[in-house]
Amino acid sequence: MSTFDLLSGLGLEIESYDLAGLERDVSSDFTRRTTIVSLHGAGETGVGEDVTYSADDHERFQQAGAVHALHGAHTVDSFSGLVGSIDLFPAAEPGNEWQARERDADPEDAGERRHRRQSG
Repeated sequence: MSTFDLLSGLGLEIESYDLAGLERDVSSDFTRRTTIVSLHGAGETGVGEDVTYSADDHERFQQAGAVHALHGAHTVDSFSGLVGSIDLFPAAEPGNEWQARERDADPEDAGERRHRRQSG
């Protein structure tokens, strides 16, 4: 049984979320930019990081802000489905297909971590 199978039925409550940008110069010609996604609910916060390598995608994502309807009662599985159904970067396509899969994963991870804290 996979880890997701073990966690998929667990509940989580999302009241709000926010985005924050980080950046770091990693070489003379490359600045690594990321977006921290924080999910808030039931007095807890789950934090994940978007791993898209496109600085333009991060900028658009952060500028749009918390525009997606993520709030409500979910299971890890239903939240995963919700996040998977949202076009998180509607202004531009990712540079390649693996980026689309990767960047959709982190909000789910944040939800799973927050659920574990809520459940003790």
